[in-house]
Amino acid sequence: MEEEGRSENPPHEQESLSFSEIASIDGKFLDRIRILQDRGNPGLLKKVIGLYFQEAPKLLQRLRDASDRDDSKGMQQAAHALKSSSASLGASRLARICEEMEALARSEETAKARPLITLLENEYSQVHAALDGKR
Repeated sequence: MEEEGRSENPPHEQESLSFSEIASIDGKFLDRIRILQDRGNPGLLKKVIGLYFQEAPKLLQRLRDASDRDDSKGMQQAAHALKSSSASLGASRLARICEEMEALARSEETAKARPLITLLENEYSQVHAALDGKR
């Protein structure tokens, strides 16, 4: 059964959604963290963003390394981890690109996934700048 708002087709087969149509940061996700912060977790948003800034570059490097080795499993794992952490902070476009890469790696189409690394790096730069201002 199809979840509401999700297509049965893998992201790389969906033509109707352009990466540029998705906002880099969805503020609703940050607002949810702020609510938790206001309920007795001072500095939570700063901590979460700081951890993301530590881990995301490592995951991008793992993607590059796995791509260089033509390691579809490694690409899939790193893309999945980056997708999850990015989505939790509302980095919708970055998460969507990771989802695309994960699907291609799962299909062992690593050559098609490689160009997405540059797209991911560029999007991460935008996400970093947007989140840096939210800490």
